[in-house]
Amino acid sequence: FPEDSRQRTAMLNAGEEYSANLIVNGNCADGVKPAVAHNADTVLNVSYFMGRSWLEVTSTTNTSGRGPEWEITDGDQIIQLRSRPVKFACLIQSSVTQRLSLGITLYDGNGQIGSPIYCGTVTCQAGELTSYSELISLSSYDLGNVVRIGISLTNQTTQDMGKVLITDVSLRLKPIEAERLAGDFAISTPRQLGANSPVSQIVYNGKVWS
Repeated sequence: FPEDSRQRTAMLNAGEEYSANLIVNGNCADGVKPAVAHNADTVLNVSYFMGRSWLEVTSTTNTSGRGPEWEITDGDQIIQLRSRPVKFACLIQSSVTQRLSLGITLYDGNGQIGSPIYCGTVTCQAGELTSYSELISLSSYDLGNVVRIGISLTNQTTQDMGKVLITDVSLRLKPIEAERLAGDFAISTPRQLGANSPVSQIVYNGKVWS
């Protein structure tokens, strides 16, 4: 794995006991759902690789915003996301080198609320497996009227994205007692940023990690 991914995954997993996975079927054992296409040019299928199921992501045209989006619609889970940090994690294999952006889209009864909130990036090297984790917080956002939350991994450029395989997708609530790590981590709050801007940082051992 790339060095930054190994370091981040090790830091976020050290001694932690997170909630059950809020994303059902994160390994695509039962098809692509709850993943949906983030834009009209995204094509999702199930692929089999290394003896397991993967979400296969391709595109018909090189537009910005191609990628999958996993939907959270359970009201109780949305309420919990108002006040508790959450960790997104997955395993990725890309046929081309590219950077994918982790985004959050909020929806109310009338549809999408504003623009996606970008809160992390991962650089995938062609042909390599990448383990990606990101700890995020939605506490500064008004989720009062939100009925659906979309968690997306998208290519924000117009370059060819090739074929991307994703599996072991999870979204887990950080335990309440995990504030004991407050001295080690500064949790990134999602921010709306440009497509090519650095989007998240973690402070660890007195250093800032992006």
